[in-house]
Amino acid sequence: MDLQFDDGSTLALDPGQPVSYDGGVSVIGSLRNGPVRNFNVMVAPNTFEATLEIIHGSNERRVQTCSGDVLLIHMLDGQCSVVSNNKKMEALSVNTSLLVEGENTIFINFASGPRGAIVQLQKPSRATTHR
Repeated sequence: MDLQFDDGSTLALDPGQPVSYDGGVSVIGSLRNGPVRNFNVMVAPNTFEATLEIIHGSNERRVQTCSGDVLLIHMLDGQCSVVSNNKKMEALSVNTSLLVEGENTIFINFASGPRGAIVQLQKPSRATTHR
């Protein structure tokens, strides 16, 4: 997909590539090779700052969240298991999601061949200290 912004600039996106831009600008999307599947994350300014990570293939992730944070794990393909604060929480499969709020240490184990999205929402004052 190619994104054309109202200032005349164009951004050619690769599959699974996250991009961030001001939701107030005019953007036109053009498909290059048939249909695509979007995964949009929209937040109100000064409420949260969002990060989006697309996971491809076998992987493990550790995510630390704080009070006021929100974490969303969504499976696009395949499966993953999620452990929070050393307790098994959930096994996720295609098109299922898990929402975790507040202070947690989360371990995500992606099985062979999956694609998943991890969205973390943080208060703006904390987002600069993430990772």
